[in-house]
Amino acid sequence: MVLCRQLSTLLCAAVLVCILTPCDSQIGIVCPTAGCTVIANSECANGTCVCKQGFYNDHGSDCLAKKGLGAVCTSKEECQGSSLCEGGHCVSASNASTGDKLLMISMFLLYLVVNRN
Repeated sequence: MVLCRQLSTLLCAAVLVCILTPCDSQIGIVCPTAGCTVIANSECANGTCVCKQGFYNDHGSDCLAKKGLGAVCTSKEECQGSSLCEGGHCVSASNASTGDKLLMISMFLLYLVVNRN
């Protein structure tokens, strides 16, 4: 009797996991015969489930809309277009790290000093 109750609990847990995290379709896996219908904003491309354009892969189980400038982010994939994720926010590539710009300016000045005639 106890064994049946344990098996029933395990079966219920497995079913619950499949409901909470769809078992038959995840981003990055081979598309099931029905396509990538379980995850919204996904599609089957070259036999693999991928997020549609304008959406990013959130840990393999969701395709979320890409974020605009100023939005909180953890990776570049979350940001729209050519935006970057810097300092935890989506920023324009042209406004990217001033450190990189300063390095380029200092390298250019060094070049001018070394190659002056």
